Amino acid sequence: MYRDLLKYIADTVQSWEDARGGHYSFSNLSQTVNISHGAVCGATPDGRLAGETYCDNASPTMGRDIHGPTATVKSVAAMDQKNFHDGALFNLRFDPKGIAGEKGINTIEGVIKTYFDHGGEHIQINVVDDETLKKAQEKPENYKGLMVRVAGYMAYFTELDKAAQDSIIYRTTHLKEA
Repeated sequence: MYRDLLKYIADTVQSWEDARGGHYSFSNLSQTVNISHGAVCGATPDGRLAGETYCDNASPTMGRDIHGPTATVKSVAAMDQKNFHDGALFNLRFDPKGIAGEKGINTIEGVIKTYFDHGGEHIQINVVDDETLKKAQEKPENYKGLMVRVAGYMAYFTELDKAAQDSIIYRTTHLKEA
């Protein structure tokens, strides 16, 4: 249903002529408006509480991608991104301990390959744990060089506002070791 709905919207929007004789483009990129839109919206049937951030870009809602990174990339890729002239952003986060060493490199490579093999077109990955991000919020002076993928761009984590920082922290951390 999701893929069909997005295709219908993309086909409709991209058929409209703009003021300069071109056509509008459709994309699945929220940048960070998912934060401000979520803040003013009521609760949703999926369990999202009133005021909580919406999912960012084409990514699953934070904490809802619970069946591992391979299932997540297959699900996101299934939306058939070739229909969007301006693309779709997908954020994925891994715990550094869960992807350490040669096995970790193979895991990341496999996840990325699976995503593109199933039709995905844009993925950005953060490898950082919750503890590091929370410490950076508490003592930003100690984490000035901490870079994160936000929404199609990179930024210093400590220079983002707290709502954007929290949105990154709330992303599911895949392959977390206990």
